[in-house]
Amino acid sequence: MILKHWAILGIVILVSITSALACSGGSTTESIADVTERVEGLIQDVEAKSLLELQSLTLRDDNGETLRFEANGKILAEFPPSHLREHMVLGLRVTVVFHREGDTLILDDVTD
Repeated sequence: MILKHWAILGIVILVSITSALACSGGSTTESIADVTERVEGLIQDVEAKSLLELQSLTLRDDNGETLRFEANGKILAEFPPSHLREHMVLGLRVTVVFHREGDTLILDDVTD
């Protein structure tokens, strides 16, 4: 009998915690997935930190706007700086996925 009451109490506590966590949305911090943006265009400049690490990427979008993306040493497996420079020289378009941190555009990914 006592064991049954403890089991019921445990279930009530578990449901209460689950409900509280489910209702705690609306926090002031957003995940990167909630605020990512995409832009397509032509690469104008590639700044490398090393052979594999990208420091920054400058892109001209379809509206003629020039955007500089900070990569801060990010390693993109399929897009090392040399491959990005190849896209730049050949005029091949890329899509940049990024998020904003204040006034800075932070590069998350590149695809072609």
